[in-house]
Amino acid sequence: MPISPPPTIIDIAKRAGVSTRAVSSALNGTGRVSEQTRSVIRQIAEEMRYQPRLAAQLMRARTTGGVALIIPTDQAEASESGAHGPLMTNFVDLGETEGIRFHFDFVSKARAAHDPAPQSFKGAYVDGAIVTDSMPQVPALRDYLMSQQRYPWVCINEEAPYCVLSDFDDAAREAIRLLIGVGHRNIAFAFGPLDFISHASARSSFEKAAREYDLRVENESRAYFPYKPRREGIAEYVAWATEVLRRPDHPTAFLCSDMRISRAVIYAALRQGLLVPEDISVTGMGTTGDAEKGYPCLTSIEPDFRALAELSYQMLKELIEGEQCVQSTRRVPGKLVSRDSVANVPRGMLCG
Repeated sequence: MPISPPPTIIDIAKRAGVSTRAVSSALNGTGRVSEQTRSVIRQIAEEMRYQPRLAAQLMRARTTGGVALIIPTDQAEASESGAHGPLMTNFVDLGETEGIRFHFDFVSKARAAHDPAPQSFKGAYVDGAIVTDSMPQVPALRDYLMSQQRYPWVCINEEAPYCVLSDFDDAAREAIRLLIGVGHRNIAFAFGPLDFISHASARSSFEKAAREYDLRVENESRAYFPYKPRREGIAEYVAWATEVLRRPDHPTAFLCSDMRISRAVIYAALRQGLLVPEDISVTGMGTTGDAEKGYPCLTSIEPDFRALAELSYQMLKELIEGEQCVQSTRRVPGKLVSRDSVANVPRGMLCG
């Protein structure tokens, strides 16, 4: 007769109808769980004869309670980055509400070239790490994390053994549905470096939505930009947008996977006497802050940074406690936020 595997916190969570985080909090006396819920969870755990694994018990006995937030760039760049800022803000807030000590660890490409180990790992004052995106720029850091065995780690918006990724499929459909609804059929797509999974995911989502709506995007209206320093990159974006907008049958709308590309399109349009959204519509992808930095405020597809922070921490906590992660890759839907950069297609540019 086969022996049933011992119950885990996942089994308890399913039976109690709560999250694994709630179970962990109730059993360990941490976090925000009502006394009634705590009592129910502990009773179910007792009925199921739940016993934490020995390895997990030993690990908790020597845990520090700290978590490294590894940011693959230097501090100055991170403070100016569109994605890193909201992520750091949400982790600070998560730390305050859940009583977690996050240690911010900046690992630039230059530093990683001679020493890829995060400082928090050297000091042994964390139990694991969450790594933000941008790892393609720091391959030595990724190689180090993959080779070390001591600290579990979870990556946000980059593929890894354990990762939490933004899913833009629904938001891309909504963005294209919005454009089609106000008359746009001649639409240009522009994507940032595809070695970053956020841009690759955006490309996949936009292309999929275009097929679903039978939307044809001409090859000359597609652009894939490799990574370049900001000034060089922006100059390339402007040059492309200028060339596209000079065509008599130029697109009436642009979908861009980077806010800088969106702003470059607006600049190129203005140089040719075209206004946004009166003459062309522009939709970007990025943060609320970047979307609202200039006029017009951009309609944009945005990651759910709070959900990314919470889900990545929950996954890491399961790894630290020795629990099995049912899903090694988890996805968080993005959202479309309508602002001031999309309007009806100009009457003279209406297509078939």
